[in-house]
Amino acid sequence: MTAPVLEAKGLYRTYGARKALNNVSITVQPGEMVALIGPSGSGKSTLLRNATGLITTDEGTGEVNLLGISVQKNGKLSDSVRQARARVGFVFQQFNLVGRLSLFQNVMLGSLGRLPFVKGFLGQWPQADQERAMQALARVGVADYAAQRANTLSGGQQQRGAIARALVQGAEAIFLDEPVASLDPVSARKVMELLRDLNQRDGVTVIVTLHQIDYATKFCDRIVALKAGQIVYDGPKDGLTRERLIEIYGAEFDEETGDAAPKEEPVPEITKPGHQNALEKLVQWGLALAMVIGGSYALWQQAKPKVEADINFSILATENSQNLGARWKPFLADMEKQTGLKIKPYFQTGYAPLVTAMQFGQTQVGWFSNKPGWEVASTGKAEVFLRSSDPSGVDGYNSVVIVNKNSTLTIDELLRCDRTKDFGMGDASSTSGTLAPMTYLFAPRNINPSNCFKTVRSANHEANVQSVAAGLLDAATNNSTSLQILGVQDPRLIGKVKVIWTSPTLPEDPIMWRKDLDPVKKKKIKDFFLNYGRQGDKAQQDRERAILASLSFGLFQPANNDHLLPVRQMQATEDLMQAQQSGDVGKITKAKEAFDAIQAEAEAAKSRALPLLPTTPTEGYAVEGKAVKK
Repeated sequence: MTAPVLEAKGLYRTYGARKALNNVSITVQPGEMVALIGPSGSGKSTLLRNATGLITTDEGTGEVNLLGISVQKNGKLSDSVRQARARVGFVFQQFNLVGRLSLFQNVMLGSLGRLPFVKGFLGQWPQADQERAMQALARVGVADYAAQRANTLSGGQQQRGAIARALVQGAEAIFLDEPVASLDPVSARKVMELLRDLNQRDGVTVIVTLHQIDYATKFCDRIVALKAGQIVYDGPKDGLTRERLIEIYGAEFDEETGDAAPKEEPVPEITKPGHQNALEKLVQWGLALAMVIGGSYALWQQAKPKVEADINFSILATENSQNLGARWKPFLADMEKQTGLKIKPYFQTGYAPLVTAMQFGQTQVGWFSNKPGWEVASTGKAEVFLRSSDPSGVDGYNSVVIVNKNSTLTIDELLRCDRTKDFGMGDASSTSGTLAPMTYLFAPRNINPSNCFKTVRSANHEANVQSVAAGLLDAATNNSTSLQILGVQDPRLIGKVKVIWTSPTLPEDPIMWRKDLDPVKKKKIKDFFLNYGRQGDKAQQDRERAILASLSFGLFQPANNDHLLPVRQMQATEDLMQAQQSGDVGKITKAKEAFDAIQAEAEAAKSRALPLLPTTPTEGYAVEGKAVKK
């Protein structure tokens, strides 16, 4: 039988003459999302801190277990408290991020519990942990700020970073103490939506203290209310009637808003230590100095490009990584053989880790979609040198919206926005999964998906197809190329979905490299891509074209950063629509200027378009005019 996430019995905690907790007992099962509510001083934060062993109960009272592991008993911490804490995360109202460290480095601190002391102290993070950190940042929607110092971020961004740190820790449950009290309403709502999504989609148990009753009843199915140190209500949110809330909050209850006065609960007093001798002070100063040196070394370590091959080649994993690795293996093997370079693939399910890896030199060449491609190019660190093409000969692909094949849902019915549908979108940086639907489907209709659907979940294309096929989502975005690939791999799966909306044609994907890549390596890589499927005799061309087709690629074509202009135009169009909908004259003027500038740039680019290379078989053709035979 699975142990409860939290099992607390008979908790008492006294501050002077006040009983912050008075014989409190509570059990939380795995997968629950529980809100702790109550007036100021009711004991919410004290209960949360007792539950995680941050403070202890009165001597001789109480017992707390996390995930079946003892945290404290009779007012004393158990020897196993560290083992228990390693499996849960705690997020404070004030974020507790190290301001001088980057958001990425703050999140990496969540992995310290798994590392030997010396490695953790020196910031020698394993590659797997670094990838886990980037995935966590992408999961909470702040991967774009990974390299930014924490103290330069907004409150909402910092709070998401704190949640990502708990995910990197591998937390099976997250305890949050007033996580939205210091945030503006929009940021607060987004954090609560994220917590609900982590609970529903990832199965993370969430226990959160809240002053905002409307957030508690909107996002949490179970409500536990405290008053004067005792639990006065523990049940479903539907049981929180107006009368019961007035009984709980008294004069603090605001009948108009259904909220309670957001007064911060007093922090438990900490007994001041006695006289410190010189040795204790010396030890403290020594530890502080060591942390400064260790932190500086960690910064240096993270800044260094970690190159384990001649070329680290980034690839978006739009499907199961094991399947993807098998499909890419022949192409990568040919790349190594024909260039003489050691090629190491870097598969990631989210765009943000790929963008960051290219930006900081951890990868040198990569396959991107257009929106993240522009994000990389805009850093000034990388540029487009090729683009893909479709094996069918049709130049471009489409964003689509899919539903279950047995669904009668139409696109018009989907966009009624009655908040009854579960909708899936792509990564925030996905061209076909997010930008194109926003530009061509939602923005023209003045629709914000977050306000239109019951839930909006972000996932890769394969996950969205599986969710729609299984009936877990009513509809989801995808693209024609992804459906084509999955149709070959799993025809039964694709047979369970159908398309109800198709976007205008989108440009093919760019292939990019770091600007500072060795020119000799650049030439080898570029020649390989442009020759592949064009070189040698017919047998070699047929073999190479078949490998490309298995990746849903046709022959590669020369390109430069002008290739990214269409996606920039899409982004500018969306930005202008949103500005016009806001009615803010300043925003409209700024968005219109940006839109006109990109339109002019796109018009000028027409005169410098690169010529296309042959796409039909040519005996012995090679870019340098010399056939390559095998």
